[in-house]
Amino acid sequence: MSIAVGSSSLMIGVTALTGFLGHLLRGHFDLWLTVVLAGGLLIGSQIGPRVTIKTNQARLKKYFAILLVLIAVWLVYGVLR
Repeated sequence: MSIAVGSSSLMIGVTALTGFLGHLLRGHFDLWLTVVLAGGLLIGSQIGPRVTIKTNQARLKKYFAILLVLIAVWLVYGVLR
């Protein structure tokens, strides 16, 4: 499970970085949105590990699977819209 979470986190970071660079190069950079998202990232990075340590591993796998399915549905919806 830790490998799956780590791999997913790495890919999210790579995707976010390339998206950020693309928007930056095109001039679509919103400083206020960046500050808000960075704040959420910092808060989430502090809360997430603490919750993960206290959560049952089987339950954590279930939550992670649900999250991945929701993200997949959201991405498919965005493509078909």
